[in-house]
Order: sequence, then structure tokens, then C-alpha cells
Amino acid sequence: YPVYLVLNVEDYADYETASWLAAPIKGTGDTLNELATELDLPAGALQQTVSGYNEAVAAGVDSAFYKASAWLKPLSGPFVALDCTPGAGAFLPHFTLGGLDTTVDGAVLNNEGIVIEGLFAAGRTACGVPRRGDGYASGSSVGDATFSGRRAGKQVLAAS
Repeated sequence: YPVYLVLNVEDYADYETASWLAAPIKGTGDTLNELATELDLPAGALQQTVSGYNEAVAAGVDSAFYKASAWLKPLSGPFVALDCTPGAGAFLPHFTLGGLDTTVDGAVLNNEGIVIEGLFAAGRTACGVPRRGDGYASGSSVGDATFSGRRAGKQVLAAS
């Protein structure tokens, strides 16, 4: 299935030049109907998604993706859609700001918060420094991977 990042054109600057996300531009439209047609989406699907998102923005709470309120901005058009489908060229699908929930030692937790025996995660596959989407400082992944990897590695060794 395709994955699109829909933005206001004004927020994307000059979208016709090289993409700062390295994501191909899949479509543009002055209205959501125009964009949905260009993306070959089912009638009303994009409008419903954006309407729900804009309601969350107005309420100041993103209960779908838990985006920090400082990053909530309504989508009002004209619109541009970037293709973030894995393999389409964008780095976004491979750069998580979250991941599997773990203990401080890297043991992966299930949905109930219980340790899954023998399963460990570290680095960007585990929720680390930017686990709540409040921001990300470039280079944080290096430190996060180094320290969480060492902690998880020690636990794996101890369990062997």
C-alpha cells in the first residue's frame, strides 16, 4: 500500500525543487478532492482523514499518532503529497521516532507492558531518546544506539 505525507504547499516551500526529504512528489491539488483524484484514492477517504486530523489540531490533542501539540498545524491547502512508501526513495519509512517499547535494559514489552522473554531491541528499533515525538536532535541516534545496544547486549549475554 502506498504511504503519503500530505502537507500544505506553503509549509513545504518550493516543492517543485529537489525534496529535502528525498521523497518523490506524488501529487498536488488546490483542494483535497483534486489531490485525492491525482493519488487515485477512494472517494472521501482523504477528506475524512484530513478532517479528523484538523479536528485533533483544533482540540490540541493528536490521539491517532500522539504528535506533540507544538507540531500540530491544520492542513488547509493547496496541498502536496510526498510518496513515503518503503522503497520509493524517502528516508522516512526507515527513520523511526519511537519503536518497540522496552525496559531500560532493552527487553521488549508487549501491549500490556509485560516483558517478552528473550526478545531485545536497541537503537532506532526501540523507543529511545525521541520516544514521545517531542523532538529530535541530529546525532541522538548514535548515542541512543550505542548505550541501548550495550545495555541490551549485556542482558543477552547474561541470559545465555
